Amino acid sequence: MHKRKSIRLREYDYSSAAGYFVTICTAGHEHLLGRIADDSVVLNHIGQIVHESWCWLATKYLYVALDDWIIMPNHLHGIIFLLPDDAVSAPSTEYHQQPAGHSGLTATRKPLGQLIGAFKSRSTRMPTVMAGWSRGSIWQRNYYEHVIRNEKDLEDIRKYIMLNPMNWARRRLDRAD
Repeated sequence: MHKRKSIRLREYDYSSAAGYFVTICTAGHEHLLGRIADDSVVLNHIGQIVHESWCWLATKYLYVALDDWIIMPNHLHGIIFLLPDDAVSAPSTEYHQQPAGHSGLTATRKPLGQLIGAFKSRSTRMPTVMAGWSRGSIWQRNYYEHVIRNEKDLEDIRKYIMLNPMNWARRRLDRAD
């Protein structure tokens, strides 16, 4: 069995309140989520489910706040904040009205890796995804993360996310030469 070296920071508590930049790639880097047209992302059916599943994180876990993010044809880039306990408030009464079968909200703090696992699981297991994908998870094992260190770091990452579709198209042209 191939043993991978961990890219996680040793001794770092990934459940602590902080901002994280994550990149999650599709299995085999296949273009499963959509396409780029005119420097914009056009999501397909699976991409729409991934979109909904990413948003679900912030509705399921009270301490999760999503910042800028983008779904590309074969990966997702996102900024996710784990809020400090004193910043997490109970949802309003109307927020508790959940659709039938919804597992409800949780404030139980999970580390970043478990949140990404929940996202991957939810986005892969939705019946409409599985109808079009029969090879297990649509996601590659693991993910890339970067702990956001300061405001400049955050702004640089936001800019990278915003420019990703345009850079995607440019990289494709460069490869054609």
